[in-house]
Amino acid sequence: MTMQLLRRPLLAAGLALVSVCAAAAGKPASIDPALQSAIDSSARTPDFAKRDSARHPGPELTFFGLTPSQTVLELWPGGGYWTEIMGPYLASQGHYYVALPAPGDAEEDKVAAK
Repeated sequence: MTMQLLRRPLLAAGLALVSVCAAAAGKPASIDPALQSAIDSSARTPDFAKRDSARHPGPELTFFGLTPSQTVLELWPGGGYWTEIMGPYLASQGHYYVALPAPGDAEEDKVAAK
């Protein structure tokens, strides 16, 4: 009986979430010019910049609400794609931290060093 009572509110919440996500997807927010500048920077690794057309860093970071004064913690960064964008973007007003695995694994140590 309790599960039946929960179904309607859960269904309503799920539909509301779908509606909000659909609305957000339909209205692209404008990208902060400073963020776009970090994305367009010639200092970025050329192979990373080539991936922008598939990864859409401006719209993605804008969707998540990134602002230049935030503190951001990136957990276990892979190779530096996001680091090269968010580091410079947050450098003057915000804080950017990365959480790396403990040293001791050769493969992980190479990624962490990069």
